This record gives sequence, C-alpha cells and structure tokens, in this order.
Amino acid sequence: GYEVSAYHKEPSAVKTNAPNYVVWDVVRAWCKEHPPAKRKESRRHRKGEDQGSNAPGNQPDVDIATKILSREMRTEVDFTIPKGFGERKKARRWALNPEKNWGPKKAASGKNKRKKEVDEDGNEEIGGEEPNVKQSRT
Repeated sequence: GYEVSAYHKEPSAVKTNAPNYVVWDVVRAWCKEHPPAKRKESRRHRKGEDQGSNAPGNQPDVDIATKILSREMRTEVDFTIPKGFGERKKARRWALNPEKNWGPKKAASGKNKRKKEVDEDGNEEIGGEEPNVKQSRT
C-alpha cells in the first residue's frame, strides 16, 4: 500500500507516495470500470486534409488518451472501500474551552469600565486623568 491524502488547496487533487506507473495504472483501472466518453471529430479531421494541416492525414486515427489507456497494467487495483472507513466522526472546527470562564478574562469584556468624572466646569472626563501631552520648549 501507498499513502494517499487530499491536497489542502485543491479539493479534487490528491497527494501520494506511489510511483507514476502505479498512478497511471489506477487511472487505467478506473477507465475500465467507467469508460470515458468518446470525443467528437471535427469535419476537418474527418476529411483528412493535406499534410501540414492539423488533420492526421494518412496516419492511423489514434488519440493520446487511447494510447495511454491501451497500455498493459502492471499493478492490480482494487476500488472496494474497507469497512469502517466512512464512519469517521466529523472533526470539530474549534477546540473546546479547557475550563469554565476560560479566555482573555476582563480584557475583552466589551464594556467600558472606566469611570466618568465631572470636572468643575461640568465637562465629563473619562478615567479622570489628563491626556499625556508633550509640552514644547520655548
């Protein structure tokens, strides 16, 4: 057995430590069970136009996919799913809190707990302190 896992960035891609010939054998086995649809030929290719055109001409009409799939397989491939494989529990997105009232404590309460003080003129000051202002030298 070789290891296979999903690729984090592309959901339909897989990572494996299998050599290339084993990967191609898996593709060939899948295509034997689920044959791909035949491609339609264009009118130009059916006519078999002159050499230098994109038409195959006198060459046999062999498609690259047909060439790849016609090679003999060197690996035995089995697509049966083992028991218990699909019964995995869904992973939690976030970890549970380790204890009651766990977290950033008072820092992230969302409430402004500083006291408002009223000065002699009736203006409200928050925190009761003057802002830290640099005085310029004269």
